Amino acid sequence: VAAVILAARAEAGMGLTERARRLSLQAMRNDATCAEAYEVRGICMFMDGDMEEGAKLLREALRLDPDGEGAKVALKQCRFVQTTLQEARRGVFHRNFAAAVDLFQKNSG
Repeated sequence: VAAVILAARAEAGMGLTERARRLSLQAMRNDATCAEAYEVRGICMFMDGDMEEGAKLLREALRLDPDGEGAKVALKQCRFVQTTLQEARRGVFHRNFAAAVDLFQKNSG
């Protein structure tokens, strides 16, 4: 399982999230208590724009390993992006385009 997780992390690091998700799922099937597999899969979902599912998987990784530093950092980043995007969309809705652009740029950087 450890080798599969390392491969999944490498794939995710290169932006190959589909392959990383597949590898993390394989690790999860082999060991349902493998927090790193949930973490990698959550990061991939986050990178692909599915922040709700990514946050859910990262919370599960933290439930399995409360000391998991990678999952803590990734979940914090995911929450920040979710909040900022909501604020930016609210700015667009209220026609406050300058503030919305600033918030969208904050997320892209």
